[in-house]
Amino acid sequence: MSGCLLCVPITAQYVKEAFEQIKEAQRLGADLVELRLDLLDSTEEWEDLVKHCFVPKIATCRPHWEGGNYNGSESRRLSILSEACKLGCEYVDVELEAITRFEKPSNCHTKLILSRHLWNRPFSHQELANTYSSMLSNQADVIKVACKIDNIEQCEILFHFIAASKVPCIALGMGEAGQISRILAGRYGAFLTFASLSKGKESAPGQIELNDCIQMYRLKSLSSSTKLYGVVGNPVAHSMSPAIHNLAFASLSLDCVYCPLAVEDFGSCWKMLNEMGFMGLSVTIPHKETAKRYVDELDGLALKIGAINTMVKLERGWKGYNTDCLAAVSAIEDGLIAQRSSSELSHRTNSFSTQAGAKPLVLILGAGGAARAIAFGLLERSYNIYVVNRNYDRCKKLAAELGIEAIPWEGLRRFLLEHKDSIDVIIQSTSIGMHPNVHDTPLSFDDLQSLSKKPLVFDVVYNPVETRFLREAREVGCYVVSGLEMFVRQAVYQFELWTGSKAPVEQMRQVVLKRLKTFME
Repeated sequence: MSGCLLCVPITAQYVKEAFEQIKEAQRLGADLVELRLDLLDSTEEWEDLVKHCFVPKIATCRPHWEGGNYNGSESRRLSILSEACKLGCEYVDVELEAITRFEKPSNCHTKLILSRHLWNRPFSHQELANTYSSMLSNQADVIKVACKIDNIEQCEILFHFIAASKVPCIALGMGEAGQISRILAGRYGAFLTFASLSKGKESAPGQIELNDCIQMYRLKSLSSSTKLYGVVGNPVAHSMSPAIHNLAFASLSLDCVYCPLAVEDFGSCWKMLNEMGFMGLSVTIPHKETAKRYVDELDGLALKIGAINTMVKLERGWKGYNTDCLAAVSAIEDGLIAQRSSSELSHRTNSFSTQAGAKPLVLILGAGGAARAIAFGLLERSYNIYVVNRNYDRCKKLAAELGIEAIPWEGLRRFLLEHKDSIDVIIQSTSIGMHPNVHDTPLSFDDLQSLSKKPLVFDVVYNPVETRFLREAREVGCYVVSGLEMFVRQAVYQFELWTGSKAPVEQMRQVVLKRLKTFME
């Protein structure tokens, strides 16, 4: 069990709103709040807030020169913090640069947090060492450092700083790449970590919502023995993978946590991820091809595809898999079975692989990594595949590698006309139609309507769950399969490879649907 406290910054502009935020933070499970007095519209009202806040609190009045909002006189600012001590604040946050000018009242029980913030860059080892020595010499009860993080390997210095500190310590990375420092703070023995009350109420970039800290990441239960997993990509801020995997871990009461890992250069962070003890990784754009160079063994399908989305730590080394392929093919084939069942097409085979020597005809829109993975899986099941892409050179290259047919984009409508009675499956493998570009579609309504035989239509995009492409395909009579199915299934396969346990599939599906609904609101 982690001893790390969860602190919510109160960022309200008005005192009445601040009290509402405090009440909500307490209800959601915060251990203490940080009263950001510098963010109040009028610092004249700060005393009411401090006097009537009965939750453990930190008084902070951050000056503009340290990234805060206070622009008044320095003597007035420091006198506010001194008065906050007299009024019974459990903690007061004073910047290291201002500590020689601050007078803490005698005979008060307020503990001093000495802080230093670098908003534009990370700390160097020497800067942290000097900062630590200076804070100790100024009788800090708690030391706090925060800095901008550009890549996750810069968090390593913060973890070492926490572990080595002889006094309670807070060390946080700001920005998307720094989120791992917030999630794993307790694992390394941090005194507290900050969590925003809700989206839009952050006091620093990269803060995670309190409810997610408690419910998704289970921060209060993390310890040095907690097994680590994560998604490596750039960007990863809106990834649904932490939600789906942490829900699965919690459902099976596994002491594991899954983190977002914003990585620009896979190779530069690989040593750190190994040293931290990660047991499994999801790999997403743009690292799926690069990551395969860092595994000691490749699954047979991943070897053929030339890209991986899953890494599993073995007793010795790592093994790479491509669960995207398995997920997409199973979603498509289950869809074909359901389509056949709903249409009472009993003459189809159960696997929908061959019929009287004919191979099911598949049209793939796009020639990127997803198209490649799906095409390999379908080829193993004897599908007849055509691929079309706006970049014809890329299209031809993929077609040549796989032994399938390439179609130039300008020839697509002619192809649809010539095969209007024979296309069995259309696969949309690009990001077209993904949020926020929800009005985009690769094929027009008229294109879909022109098909005499209504194919199964599959879209890899899962945000939104029903893209415009799927909606219009359904409206003309096609059976449709959302990218949600592929996303859930690839996560299920990953989970089972990592844990050896059967995944709670329906719970995983529902948590993604719930978060997508919230995201769209």
